[in-house]
Amino acid sequence: MTYSSLDQWILTDCVDAYRDAISPIRCDMDELRQYAELHHLLTLRYLGVNGYRHPWPTVRPWPDPFAST
Repeated sequence: MTYSSLDQWILTDCVDAYRDAISPIRCDMDELRQYAELHHLLTLRYLGVNGYRHPWPTVRPWPDPFAST
C-alpha cells in the first residue's frame, strides 16, 4: 500500500470496477503470482520513495519463485 489505509467502500468499488472491466475473463492464482512478481521488478527502483515502503520479499505471500535451491 502506498497511500496508507483506504476506506472499505473505496476498496469494494475498486474491486467491483476491476471485475466488471475484465468480465467474463478471470485471473487465476498463477497469473496473479506472475503479475505480482513482474510488478515487483518494475517498481523496485521506487522502494523508499513515492510511498513504496514495503519490500516485496518481506510481504510476498508465497515462496520466492526465483530462490536458488
